[in-house]
Amino acid sequence: MPTTPSAETRLQELQQALQQREQLLGRIPGVVKAQVGYRTRDGRLTDELAILVTVMRKRPPSALAPGEEAAQVLAGLPVDVVQASIAEQLAFVERPAQLAGPTSLIAPPPWETPLPADPLSFMDGDNYVPPDDIKLAEVDKKMSVLCHVSPDAGWPNLKKFIESIEKRLTLAMYDLSAPHIVRRLGSHIKSIRGQLHCIVDPSDTKNGKFDELEETDAIERLDRAIAKFDLVWASVKKNGSLFNTAYHTKVAVADGKRFWLSSGNWQHSNQPEISPLTKPADVPEMKKRNREWHVIVDHQGLADMFERFIEYDRRQSKPFDNIPKKLRQVDLFVAADSILESFAAAPRKVFEPLRVEKKLRVQPLLTPDNFLDHIIPLIESAKKKLYIQNQYFWIQTAATGPVPFRKLADAITKRLEDDVDVRMIFREPDFGDSDGKVKAMLQTFQHRGFKIGEHVKLMPKTHTKGVIVDSNSVALGSHNWSPVGTLHNRDATLIFHDAPEIAQYYERVFLHDWGVLAKDVMPTELFAPLVAGDDEEPPPGMRRITLSFTEGDDGPQYS
Repeated sequence: MPTTPSAETRLQELQQALQQREQLLGRIPGVVKAQVGYRTRDGRLTDELAILVTVMRKRPPSALAPGEEAAQVLAGLPVDVVQASIAEQLAFVERPAQLAGPTSLIAPPPWETPLPADPLSFMDGDNYVPPDDIKLAEVDKKMSVLCHVSPDAGWPNLKKFIESIEKRLTLAMYDLSAPHIVRRLGSHIKSIRGQLHCIVDPSDTKNGKFDELEETDAIERLDRAIAKFDLVWASVKKNGSLFNTAYHTKVAVADGKRFWLSSGNWQHSNQPEISPLTKPADVPEMKKRNREWHVIVDHQGLADMFERFIEYDRRQSKPFDNIPKKLRQVDLFVAADSILESFAAAPRKVFEPLRVEKKLRVQPLLTPDNFLDHIIPLIESAKKKLYIQNQYFWIQTAATGPVPFRKLADAITKRLEDDVDVRMIFREPDFGDSDGKVKAMLQTFQHRGFKIGEHVKLMPKTHTKGVIVDSNSVALGSHNWSPVGTLHNRDATLIFHDAPEIAQYYERVFLHDWGVLAKDVMPTELFAPLVAGDDEEPPPGMRRITLSFTEGDDGPQYS
């Protein structure tokens, strides 16, 4: 359902007008860029095309000198003045030292956004070779599956899983920093004199994040507690490394017989130490923590397959000797808690776990191995309903990105064109759209014919990565939907085919989130963050925080 010919004509008219007045815009102090896109009103994206003028800081007309108001410079044209993202603010400050001459202010429309010129993308960091002796084969066998979600029942069931370990745990994890998980893991494995073999992503993304350990500290505590502890840092972000930007898997295999697989890390935000099902006093804490989907699967064949892949990754990564890296930090002004609280969700339902014991058809997926080979056909199979919940979907990069990623975007668009009930929930940024990607994502969906609020919504603290098709099949795991997330990083997902009990369990959670927690308005669009000066006082209604950020697939981490 692409844009109509009349919309394309209007788009070309505005682009021509923008080119004619570029020099006038360039005389306005603090203008970062200008492009044609869709206007935002009261935090909601409209279907009205306009010239989007991005500025370092939005100011009221009364604070502007003659000739500094974009609406006057572009008189007679629809104009929307947009606050620059954090990344744009930082780049603008550094621009004079980086550029030898003038640069154009005109940027392409958001849906034509090229892949970012990340220095990492020029590194030889995608050298993974699949093992010859391990196959990602579909399993059609009887098994036991415990379906559950966070923050409702994540930690109580993970705790039981850890306490069920008899001899060994084989762990693949992106972030391992929750104090209560480290304590329970260390004490239990020590008590049984067991083994812990793990592979962990080396990006040190905590840096003092509230209620999290530094990852290196977490590893040292486990090393002291467990005699048979063996850690390998995953091979990422280096010349010659195996995986592009992240070892993003969240899989734990106990005794080679059962495994826990999830969208969530072993962080406090993903696995909070609460139990709302048995402790009503914990329910208010739920709104502060992430939505995650988990499964615990009792099936020796699948467990053995995941364990062998993890051990393969450990052997392949060991020679690289990666170590965690500290991240860059910057102070920001963000909306005060009292303001954001006004957008807080209504009281939420608490979902009990569901256990399914029967013969199930399950397809394991890994990147870089076979994710898009199976997830695209799953999406294409939707005849009535297609529900997607993920942290993000960088659909704006599809036009210039890898062909398989373009096919993923086109498959979803085709479902909309075929009148399938398509609904997607993505994450409302915690403290603002730090690099402008969420705004570009929404603009692209709008341009492809999706309606924000009807087909796409944003939800605070959703970290789920799931797909539900026709209330009958479901995929869940750790895959973020970006080119590197779907093609190059290490991630793990399961598809449960023809499993209506499991699909409808997660569908009930999805529909609750869609109706109660997700919105068509971005609060942080109304209260966009600003890069703070060293001694600058926060503007009215804002507070100072510290942002730790990296150029990895998951984007900035907040502390």
